[in-house]
Amino acid sequence: ATASAAGGAAASSAAAPPSTAAGRPPSSGGRRRGETAESSQAEEQELGANVDSLFSYYDADGDGVLTQDEFLGALRAGGACPNREELEEAFRKSAEAPDLRAYKAALRTLLRRRPTVDSLKEGFRGLALDIKGQGMVMDAELLKYLTTSYGDALTAEEVEALMKLAEPDEDGEVDVN
Repeated sequence: ATASAAGGAAASSAAAPPSTAAGRPPSSGGRRRGETAESSQAEEQELGANVDSLFSYYDADGDGVLTQDEFLGALRAGGACPNREELEEAFRKSAEAPDLRAYKAALRTLLRRRPTVDSLKEGFRGLALDIKGQGMVMDAELLKYLTTSYGDALTAEEVEALMKLAEPDEDGEVDVN
């Protein structure tokens, strides 16, 4: 959930994307060749009801194409947490001009790669200690250092959101059980 929390913190700084009067985004239009109505609907349900609205919201100039920064914002708002390499790969695959179809394809791929809560916990357990039989704990300051110094570093706002979710105890330790 750490990566999701970080992505959610970035996305939550913007206002909520618009929706239609019925509370759902407008339909994206026709289907691809060979695609049935059922498979198209299943894919749309997999991505969630507001994908079209997210795209429109992040397409600041309304030209139907996202810049790399807009693309990252829309992907994070859609629940993906791409690292720099994944973002650049998805951006290149769209010929550096992601339209709605490219955005949906990238989002679908990245959501499948998103780490699970259990995989994140397992990763942090390797850095945690069992202190006095209390279970696996990690120093909150170490967690802050790791998330701001390695890989795709979190921003101060993302670290703040992470610490709220991690809930360090009075000794500054985070339970990673």
